[in-house]
Amino acid sequence: LVSLNKYILKLLALYWGSFDCWHKEQPINLVEKYLGTEFGLYFAWLGFYIKMLIPASVCSILVCIYGLATMATPMNSVGTEICASKFLMCPKCHYRKCPRERLSNSCIFAQLSYLFDNWCAVLFAVIMSLWATVFMELWQRQESVLSLQWNLRSVEYTRYSLRPQYLEVAVAKRYSSVTNKMEPYVPPGQTCIRFTVTIVTITLLLLIMILATFGVMVYRIAVNLIIVKNAKVNILDSKSGAWVATFTGALLSSVFIFFFQWFYEYIALVLTNLECHRTQSSYSNAYIFKSYALAFTNNYSALFYIAFFKGKFYTHPGDQTMWERIGGLSTDICDPSGCVVDLNVLLLIIMTFKAVASNVLQVYIPKIKERINKVLSKVRQDDLPQWEREYLMAKVDEFFIVKEYMDMVIQYGFVTFFIMGFPLAPLFALINNVIELRVDASKVIKSYRRPIPSKVAGIGAWFAILQAMTYIGVLTNALIIAFTSNFLEKLISHVGGDQYSFLNQTLSVFNMNDFYILDQSNVSFTENTCYYPGKRYSPDHQLSLQRRKGFWYLLSIKFGVVVLFEHVVIIIKGLLAYAIPDMPFSVKQQINYQERLHKKLRMKTLNQEYLKNMQDVKRIVEEEKRKMEQVMKDTRSGK
Repeated sequence: LVSLNKYILKLLALYWGSFDCWHKEQPINLVEKYLGTEFGLYFAWLGFYIKMLIPASVCSILVCIYGLATMATPMNSVGTEICASKFLMCPKCHYRKCPRERLSNSCIFAQLSYLFDNWCAVLFAVIMSLWATVFMELWQRQESVLSLQWNLRSVEYTRYSLRPQYLEVAVAKRYSSVTNKMEPYVPPGQTCIRFTVTIVTITLLLLIMILATFGVMVYRIAVNLIIVKNAKVNILDSKSGAWVATFTGALLSSVFIFFFQWFYEYIALVLTNLECHRTQSSYSNAYIFKSYALAFTNNYSALFYIAFFKGKFYTHPGDQTMWERIGGLSTDICDPSGCVVDLNVLLLIIMTFKAVASNVLQVYIPKIKERINKVLSKVRQDDLPQWEREYLMAKVDEFFIVKEYMDMVIQYGFVTFFIMGFPLAPLFALINNVIELRVDASKVIKSYRRPIPSKVAGIGAWFAILQAMTYIGVLTNALIIAFTSNFLEKLISHVGGDQYSFLNQTLSVFNMNDFYILDQSNVSFTENTCYYPGKRYSPDHQLSLQRRKGFWYLLSIKFGVVVLFEHVVIIIKGLLAYAIPDMPFSVKQQINYQERLHKKLRMKTLNQEYLKNMQDVKRIVEEEKRKMEQVMKDTRSGK
């Protein structure tokens, strides 16, 4: 057995944990045999996820090719209109500190926005929403095949077995009507206190993460304004301010996300231990759901802000109250071409930073731990057998696989939630996951101790999380199409002509001389008008600076599009889920055959037991009969 395990380990190190075999199938049965079912299912799921990303990546490339091919055509009339515009945009801060800029300064933003914000990208968002359903349904089929191959259908769940840590705390006992025995339990008062501490702590952590996100956004505003104010004396001009603020803000968000991850994983474990769960199943699920809630807020809060909140609280130039609310976040507005580029840059940097940092740390941290253990052990490695050499490696902790799942599930959210904002997300995910698979395989085989094999029936709570994410992705993409991108405004401008041109719809006029009224400044301007994104009435209108009627019409259309998109996609998703069986027909046949065979064997066993019992009864009856006859005979002879 020892020599067999060494042979399997060498095979896995050579053909699975090597980057030379990145394009080959995984020896998944050997992985399950050596590392256990839990690891086997994770790597099987990751490999299946990679395969499903291939067609999605091809589609994402086609979307970008279409955008590049049609960028110089009338399809990109909005980009052409912005690049050729002579409009002066209103100052981003007070007119004495910030200059007015030409709308044409947003030309690059407008061209990049079209690359990812066109009708082909909208169609791709629909396709990816359906792709998520197909992915989940096909994985269920694959999981059923593995369940049959690895004999997981007969796994005895530890759902009802009590954890030793629970028994240490549960000193009280009560009668169970199920087992008819006295069983230990934790009083409801203690349980309530424990869960209250968890809820308060989790809420506090979520608020801290959200505040960190707002802090980064305030930083972006400050950097942009500093560059704009000092454009004449600095190397960077006002055009560069938005780019510098966008890139540095995205990088800062990535750093916060990465370091918060280490913190909340520890807090989630402490809180889960504090809750004192009765069974291992509830303990594991509590940790998973708690960690995912924190990871969700940590990774997506900045993206949700850019997609759904940025620029929505801006009123009009000269409104100084905007600077007094939430650190001036109300003044944080999108480029006139939209927020898609900001969302694109943020998602690109977060995905790249997480991929590079995660893979580098996964490679070097286990090696550093192993080196430290070897130095501390002071034992020659040549004299040790394999299992003792492995003991000096890093230990596989209880939630090792949970952390691996978490990285991939968060990435799955990047791919499904914000595909409209960054169509190339599947391609980046595919490249990262091909590397991630071999990094994980190499570190598990070469840098960690062999884990204690454990059998599980499936990917467990992760399936429910992924299923929920597919529906959240439908909603987020619908909202991005309607409220973040300018797809509807562009569509109306194509249909309505010059009267409903993009600039006429999205920009409003402001009279610079109104600054005298707003802040009592004695100033006059040669060009007394500027434009700002607001959809408000012009200064000469009786409802000056109030929302235009067209704004409310467009808002109702956007909500209608969200509802229509969501319902149509969810209906199609439901039809797809119904059309794709959760289990292949061959697996059903094999299961039915096994059940019939089991039933036949059971009946045979019962028949044998029945015949044996009948023989025993017959023997007992005959013995009793003989005894009665003997008694009667003795009675007669006595008489």
